[in-house]
Amino acid sequence: MGFNSLSWIRDVAMKLEIKGAVFTRPDGSIKVVAEGEEKNLIEFTEEIKEGRIFSEVENFYVKWNDSNKDLGDFYIIPK
Repeated sequence: MGFNSLSWIRDVAMKLEIKGAVFTRPDGSIKVVAEGEEKNLIEFTEEIKEGRIFSEVENFYVKWNDSNKDLGDFYIIPK
């Protein structure tokens, strides 16, 4: 996954007023932590899942937790 993929995720998040972070894990997978209004989070996950920027999506998981409201903007965390 390149920086363009992470930037695309950040752009979608910012468009939907979602706060959080995206980063690449050591195994090459991407992890996204996000907070926002539920309807925006649902749209966010759908846009990521259907995003044409990824050559292949092997697994896609969503885990819902209560918000802790500690997140500022939406960040790309470098490796």
